[in-house]
Amino acid sequence: MVAEPTDSPEITEPVPVRVKPFIEELPAEPPAEPPAAPPAAEPAPEPSQETQKISAAAEATVQAFLEAPDWAARSAYVLFPEKIRPAMEAYSRVVPDGPTPFKSISVKQSHLDEKTGNTLFVFFVKTEKFPDGIPVAIQETDKGWLVDWQAFVEFRDGLFQKFVNGPTDQTARFHLMVSPLPPERAAKNENQHFASFSLRSPLDPTPQTAYVKKSSEIFATFQAATVAGTPFTPVVEVTKRTTSDGKCYLEVVNLISTDWLPIDR
Repeated sequence: MVAEPTDSPEITEPVPVRVKPFIEELPAEPPAEPPAAPPAAEPAPEPSQETQKISAAAEATVQAFLEAPDWAARSAYVLFPEKIRPAMEAYSRVVPDGPTPFKSISVKQSHLDEKTGNTLFVFFVKTEKFPDGIPVAIQETDKGWLVDWQAFVEFRDGLFQKFVNGPTDQTARFHLMVSPLPPERAAKNENQHFASFSLRSPLDPTPQTAYVKKSSEIFATFQAATVAGTPFTPVVEVTKRTTSDGKCYLEVVNLISTDWLPIDR
């Protein structure tokens, strides 16, 4: 776990407290006329056969990707293969290669690229370790459906948490959820040079505090995107540093993209 360069307390989730409501006795009133029944809602339209066919083709590719016996076979189903194949081969020497066992595959989101007219699906792949599902993005291309391998292994293998627990003076790229810190905690962490935000991988419940230079465009983007208190989902480069007194901290040093849509970067 990364120690923050302050003595601020750990972030804890508020514990809900059940309070018995105070009910005041009110004088009896004549029963009101029952309200008229609302009109029946129109049933949601069933997906068209064409939409179902497209989704089924994408799902079949995700399944083939997961069941591939090794990185070389799996590379037939990945986006940007010229760049990704060398990364896949190198990663196979670090992490045991082979298929990813799964329990189910279900589509959760879809996105239409207005420029190309291509569709992107996000499937959730449920496994023994991740019963809620690993997000897997797959994009329609002129070569068929192809998977975002980088995001997949990052989520499946917990690469952000490994980075947090790893050595200092390292920089890596991650798909993260960025949220504002509680004001009182942010006030203790920040100074005239640095602001602080909460970073979290979608499959890791533990948030990490990270710092951003207030003079950077990253800070302006983070501040604008989280002003309403809602999470922001960029792709960022994070560096793990050490203070002069030996404490480790995280700093966001580059904003690669303001969303998780796969691009050749």
